[in-house]
Amino acid sequence: MSSTSQLDPIPLEIAHGLPSSTSDVSDLADMCIRMKDDIDRILAYEERSLELLTEVKSELSKSTREATDSKGSASQVQSSPLGMKRIVTLIDGDGAIFNLDLVANGKEGGQEAALRLATGVAQHLQTQEGHQLWAYVFLQKQGLETIFYRSSKHRPAKKLGDFMAGFNQAAHRFMMVDAGDDKEAADAKIKALIEAEISLPQTEKIIIAGTHDGGYITTLRSHITLGHKHKLILLESYDEAVAKFADLDLPTFLAAKGYI
Repeated sequence: MSSTSQLDPIPLEIAHGLPSSTSDVSDLADMCIRMKDDIDRILAYEERSLELLTEVKSELSKSTREATDSKGSASQVQSSPLGMKRIVTLIDGDGAIFNLDLVANGKEGGQEAALRLATGVAQHLQTQEGHQLWAYVFLQKQGLETIFYRSSKHRPAKKLGDFMAGFNQAAHRFMMVDAGDDKEAADAKIKALIEAEISLPQTEKIIIAGTHDGGYITTLRSHITLGHKHKLILLESYDEAVAKFADLDLPTFLAAKGYI
């Protein structure tokens, strides 16, 4: 036995698995990189698939909620004749102008105007529980401010914006809106609301403060012809209205001077 130790030979099966040259090592490294890239792509695809699945589930849940809400809304509309009735008051604020003392009082004046309007309508109609009062006022704010200044009504002109804010804050269903610079913008919005509301079974009455403007006569006559006369009431803000409104033979009440 020799005193010099010798290394055991590498098993044949291991030797065959090792790269035999530098090029083989490079090929093996490239293969590992490609495998890593493939794995990364697979993982990224799986991650994106999970994201898409989550999005689909979210959209499905949203669609289900919307369908449920739509079904509930339709059911509510169908049952509305037996439930809550709506009284809708539409005021053309360019002509049916609120009391200037209230306007000059800013937010507090707006809240007081809303209260007086609600009280006046309730007293006239003798409404009982089960009714909702909606009030929409459309006006050309800049135009009114100009008129006030020209009439030396400086404080109402300065406080008109605050007055509008107070009116809007007085009740959730009370809205006073600047209709913009177009002279006929308030008329157009009121006519559109009449069209939208008058056929609804839950809308019991529509009160219109616009007797200063004969442009509403044709619209009202059209709805009377269609059988909706029983829903229409005129709210006069002046002692004298356009004469042709009388030909419509609609119930009318005069706004107390305290609020319009």
